Amino acid sequence: MKIVSWNINGIRTLESFDKILDKLDADIICFQETKVSRCQLDSSFCKLNGFLSFYSFPKIRIGQSGVSNYYRRSTSIPSATSYQFNNGCDDEGRILISHHNTTDGPLKVINVYVPCGYEDGGDDERYNAKLNFLNALIDYVKSLLALDLAVLLVGDLNVKASVMDSADALQNCNDPLFLEKWLKTKDKLLFRELLNLGMVDCFRYFNPSKKHVYTCWNTSLKARINNYGTRIDYIMVSHKLKDRILSFQTLSDTMGSDHCPIRAEIDVHMISSEAIPLDCTVFYPELTGKQSSLRDLINVAKPQDSISVPLSTAKAVSIKRKLSTNNKSKPLKQAKLSAFSEIISSKNVAGKACNKASGSASTEYTSTKKAVPSMLLNLLSGLPKPPKCSSHRLEATLRTVVKQGPNKGRRFYCCQLPVGPSHLETSQCSFFLWFEDHQKRLKNIS
Repeated sequence: MKIVSWNINGIRTLESFDKILDKLDADIICFQETKVSRCQLDSSFCKLNGFLSFYSFPKIRIGQSGVSNYYRRSTSIPSATSYQFNNGCDDEGRILISHHNTTDGPLKVINVYVPCGYEDGGDDERYNAKLNFLNALIDYVKSLLALDLAVLLVGDLNVKASVMDSADALQNCNDPLFLEKWLKTKDKLLFRELLNLGMVDCFRYFNPSKKHVYTCWNTSLKARINNYGTRIDYIMVSHKLKDRILSFQTLSDTMGSDHCPIRAEIDVHMISSEAIPLDCTVFYPELTGKQSSLRDLINVAKPQDSISVPLSTAKAVSIKRKLSTNNKSKPLKQAKLSAFSEIISSKNVAGKACNKASGSASTEYTSTKKAVPSMLLNLLSGLPKPPKCSSHRLEATLRTVVKQGPNKGRRFYCCQLPVGPSHLETSQCSFFLWFEDHQKRLKNIS
């Protein structure tokens, strides 16, 4: 059985979705951070030859999380699905659990997207949410192992398990004070507790001491160019499946997200269910042309873990969707000059500010879609001519602090090159200058 896990950073950003599923070449494909609500889902993600899909939608923080699983019809249809741990802690659509029968007994497949938060990140609420989630996950896995069940845990766990899993940590590992603090954060301690239960990290099973293999990069800092990232995505198996791990791959060449997919092959022979759970998207009335009213769409029924229908009945369901042809795009309004005030560099690459890629990834910035001369940008935005970085003598990039704290909202200049190991000449240098200090310098010169 092959299984893939991939944080896709928004499922609607992916094109040719059916081809992507074929390329991933797996029996079970688990996505995280789908960033879609049920009313935004269309048949292009559900009407797929050979696959059935299930979604966990957030009830709060809509558009920021969500997970989904795709099961190959011929090999891996689950007998049931559920969307909570034992304590029912998740309202953000971060859990999808499927129940399978195999030739060796029951198997639980758990797909999770752990909240992002850092001990020194300035946002205690999100960090506490992360710790609560990890604690609930540990309790749930512990309860399954107590029943001697086979467990397969996949997803974005948002934890860098060791120094080898973080480019930042590797660069600072010679500092004993940094290392001691870094290794003892509460989320890492909880991750080790998960390992102590007998869960096996499939990557480390084959590569116990391998460095510089990452699954997430900060796109706003162009960190993927120099492979300066983190490994926070995992496929883990319970100890009874340890000797059945056949292979593991990090598909770092697969683009489309700030994460890359990971894939494992495990010597488990699943028995595909003859009945499909009713929470499968094939039964969504809004996708079958049987939506009776707007209220039916808004008041989505809660998933029923144990209800299913025969496969033959499900195949008879038509999932054709009527697409409206009357939607005309509204003409764009003339942009105001003030709109250019947020434009800061024509050389920047637009991207998601992914704080989890590195400790220095605490800024974000906007950029134009078309290349515009920097002098014109500075004129329109009222910005002074940027300074040049000290090492490369290149025009610096203006960014804004988004990390919680006293400097949040302040702007500063830094090197425009991609973040990377300090020994590479093509990596971002240490140049840093507050925006207001640059303004003072220019006034003094004039």
